[in-house]
Amino acid sequence: MSSDQDNGRPRPPSIALFVDAENLINTAMDVGLPVDLAPIIEKLLEIGRITVRRAFGDLDAACKNDWKLRNQIRRMFQESLCSFEDIPYMTKHKNTADMALTVNALSTGFTHPDITHFAIVASDRDYAPLTSKLRELGKTVIGIGTSPDTTNQLYVRSCDIFLYYSTMFEDDASQETPSRQGDPSIMDDYIKLLCQAADVVVRRGGRPFGAKIVPILRQMRPDFDPRLAGAGSFRDVAAAAEKAGVVRIEAHGSDILIFPTSDSGRILETAREDRLIGVGDEGKAKAMYLGFLESKLKCPLPRIADRKLIFENAADRLDERLRTQGAVELFELSHDVEELARADGRQAEPVFKLLYSIFRAGVFKHESSDQPFNPIIKGIEDIPAIEWDNVFIWNCIEVIRKERRRWSILEKPLAEIFEVGVEDIRRLTKDPAD
Repeated sequence: MSSDQDNGRPRPPSIALFVDAENLINTAMDVGLPVDLAPIIEKLLEIGRITVRRAFGDLDAACKNDWKLRNQIRRMFQESLCSFEDIPYMTKHKNTADMALTVNALSTGFTHPDITHFAIVASDRDYAPLTSKLRELGKTVIGIGTSPDTTNQLYVRSCDIFLYYSTMFEDDASQETPSRQGDPSIMDDYIKLLCQAADVVVRRGGRPFGAKIVPILRQMRPDFDPRLAGAGSFRDVAAAAEKAGVVRIEAHGSDILIFPTSDSGRILETAREDRLIGVGDEGKAKAMYLGFLESKLKCPLPRIADRKLIFENAADRLDERLRTQGAVELFELSHDVEELARADGRQAEPVFKLLYSIFRAGVFKHESSDQPFNPIIKGIEDIPAIEWDNVFIWNCIEVIRKERRRWSILEKPLAEIFEVGVEDIRRLTKDPAD
C-alpha cells in the first residue's frame, strides 16, 4: 500500500499551523472580534489534517499587561491544542517572535516532507519571504489575515490560498442573509477576473466549466471570497457578471458553463487599462482615484476646509469627553461632530469615515468595545490635530495601494483631489526605508 494512502483512499493533506499571536490578538481586537483559533482550525480541517500547531509572541505586550486577558488567551491556545512560545521583545524595535516563527516554519518545511500545506496566521508583509520560500519547497501556503483592511496585499499575493478571519464569523447557517455588506468595488474586480479566467479556459481549447474557472480565479487573487463582495457563492458572482452582460451562463449537470460574450472585451480592456495608468494618464488617474475613494466613503470626498474643520471639532469634543468621561466610543464622538457639522450647514455624512480612517492609522489610544468598528477612544497618540488631515490622506493612498494594486500612485492627480501640494503628496508617499 502506498504510504500516502489509507485503506486504498488518498490521505488528506497534512497541515502545519503557525500563528503570529501578537498580530492575531491586536488586529482581532481592533475590529471587535474575539481572539479564538477555533474557527481557523475548523476551516483548515475542511482542507486536511493539522499535524503541527504552534504560536509565537510576546503575550504581555499584546495584552497590554492585562492578566485576565493573558490567562484567557493562554487557555484558548491550550484548548486549541496549540503549543505557544511566549517570546518577549529583545528590543522595542525588533519582534523576536516573528523570527522564531519563520525559523520554525522553515525547519519544519525542510525536515517534514510529509507536510504539504503550511497555514500562516498573520497580516504582515514581512512574512512574504517565508511564504515564497515555502512555495519554492513545493508547499501549498494558506495565508490567514484578520480582515481585508488590516492585511497587507503583498502578503496576500505571496500565498496560494488566502482566508480572512473576519469572514469565519459569518458562516452561521442560521443567518438567512450575509452579515457583511458587499463592497461594489470588489464585485467589479471579481467580474473582471471571471471574464479573464473564462477567456483563459476558452483560449486553451477547454470548456469553461465553473470548476475549471474557480482555481484560475484563486491563482489571480488568492483571497477570492464571494462574501467580500456581498455574494453568497461563486454562482452569485457569475450571475452578477451575466447581469452585466459580459458572460453567458448555461447549466450543465451540477456545474455551470460560463461563456464570455462580445461585451466581455470591454471588461478585459478595462482590466488592461487598470494596469497601464502611467505618467501620461493624470486625467484618467484622477477620475479613477476619486471614484474609488468616494465608493469607499459612500459620499463625495469633503473639501480640505471641511475636513480640517471636522478634525478640529473632533479634537475639541474628544478633549471634552476625555476630561468629563475618561473615554468615548468612536460612534458617540462621530455623532457629536456630525451635530456640529449640521449646525454649521456642512456635510455630515463622512464624519465617521474620516475619524475611523485616522483611527486605523494609529491616531488614538483605544481599547475594543463589544461592537465591531466602534473602538473606545481613551486618548490621543503623539499626533497633533493639525496633522490629522495628512494622516487621512496617507491612509487613503494606502487603501488605493492595497485594493487597487495595479494602479500607479501619481502625485499630481492625488494633490488635486486632496487640494494639497505635490510636495505634500511626495512626502506622505515616501517609503520610510528611502
